[in-house]
Amino acid sequence: MKNTVFKMTAIAMVAASLALAGCGKKNTGPDADSQNLGAASPAAVAGGGLQGALSQEGQQAAQVAALPHADASVPLSNYVNLESGKQIMYLYYALLGKQVNYDEAATAMSPQYSAESDPFKKRDMLATLKPQIDDGISRSKGWRYFFSKEDANLSHYDLTQKGFNINNGYGSDNYSYFYDVPQYTYSYSNGDGASHFLSIPDENLARKIESMRGSLSLKFYGFMQVSDPDNKRVKAQLVRIDLLDNRGNVLVSQPVQ
Repeated sequence: MKNTVFKMTAIAMVAASLALAGCGKKNTGPDADSQNLGAASPAAVAGGGLQGALSQEGQQAAQVAALPHADASVPLSNYVNLESGKQIMYLYYALLGKQVNYDEAATAMSPQYSAESDPFKKRDMLATLKPQIDDGISRSKGWRYFFSKEDANLSHYDLTQKGFNINNGYGSDNYSYFYDVPQYTYSYSNGDGASHFLSIPDENLARKIESMRGSLSLKFYGFMQVSDPDNKRVKAQLVRIDLLDNRGNVLVSQPVQ
């Protein structure tokens, strides 16, 4: 079965975990990460006033600017398809630059290891899994430039603004994961500043897209920047968004500044 990238809000995830443990989809939502890179909180506004809130936003912008950024000269053909939670896990450890927690990684990637209670068998299994983990981490260093696909969630065409609103969540308070290894996630550090609007002044093209809204997909190009150990998350720079038809043809391409 195809491994699908999932989203949901952290608030919704808490509610879902209370109602049904273990369920997931590409995750979108405010969490601890958003306290670092998201909008200023009501508490910050109340405690420090408008000036304090603006100062916090400035600090957050500075944090984003200080992260490594994609090289614009890298061709799109070099971007790797992100289609597995294992890829995210390997990238997380590769960018973390610290000793790998092999037990944690093995538990996430191997249901058999996770379920094993015999300490001797578990030790033997870990000895087998360690080389796989090390190899994945080594190979992941070539996966920092990536793309991922998901079904497009577009509003109806705005005749006044001449474009479509993108309702797929990719702000800094959103994060994404795959069902095979949901413990490791990624988010876009610059998602708040990225446009959530596809500008299409050509109404002939807009009519075509409007008629196909239910069968379109979005292709997100990104660059993995740094690991966030507090959330087992990799922060990425969103580089470009393509709107594709059901045959994979690019209808609209929008660079992210």
